[in-house]
Amino acid sequence: MAIELLLTTYLTGEVCKRLYDHPEGLDPALTADDLTIGVRECEIFQTVEAKKGDVFILHGLVPHTANYNCHHYARVITNTHITLKDQLHLDRPDKNYTLAEQVILRVLDREPILEFKPTRERKFWYPRNFCFKEKRIEDELKAVKDAAAAEGLDASNVDSIWVSEKARSDFARTNGLLLPVHEEAGFETTQHLIQ
Repeated sequence: MAIELLLTTYLTGEVCKRLYDHPEGLDPALTADDLTIGVRECEIFQTVEAKKGDVFILHGLVPHTANYNCHHYARVITNTHITLKDQLHLDRPDKNYTLAEQVILRVLDREPILEFKPTRERKFWYPRNFCFKEKRIEDELKAVKDAAAAEGLDASNVDSIWVSEKARSDFARTNGLLLPVHEEAGFETTQHLIQ
């Protein structure tokens, strides 16, 4: 069984240019700023096919989506976001650029970029889909508890990671559920300073 991922590397350059033009950063969840500019007009897509055990690590600025699952095969896709420990350095004297930095420099056809300096402190977004994840957890717990009850077993026989208080606590922490609500945007789009 294969899983297909549609991606377009062409638009990575467009996204990099837009971010280069905005050293103050963009807050697409709060404003009309759209980092998917050109997706509807793009005609250059690549299909990447994965088999069991394959892992793809994509540059954070590569627009991508899962392809249609016409056969309704079970598939697991995780789209984990990563916050870099340090900000991007596009003017390294030793030219020892990270892979992410190399992609940005290549699509902008520049090396180094001396003048680019972010104009505000670094922040990160918690995923906006945490509420869907929370609902899935509730649905999973209900399903496994119902299955146990159908076999005459009580809830203590349920085998799910989500029964653990630690798992639920970790979920709340990593999805920003313990942090204050952003007054303008609401709970799920709160930005927080990187510690």
